[in-house]
Amino acid sequence: MNKQYNLTSDNKWFTFGGSYPGMLSSWMRLNFPHLVHGSISNSGPVRPKLNFAGYLDVVGQSLAAPEVGGSLKCRMVIQ
Repeated sequence: MNKQYNLTSDNKWFTFGGSYPGMLSSWMRLNFPHLVHGSISNSGPVRPKLNFAGYLDVVGQSLAAPEVGGSLKCRMVIQ
């Protein structure tokens, strides 16, 4: 991106995200500190779990919630 937009090393990159993308944002900064000046992680899991069923339950409830434009049909299609 630096080359594509003619940026210099004075330009700083930040990553950001919430929930799972927030976790990726943190890992990006941790693993590539020479590329990323900082990261912003909102609600990023700090101790990830394999097959985290609790997270899937919350996402499923959100997909089915009519208050946010969801429905049971939406949840079933995604599932």
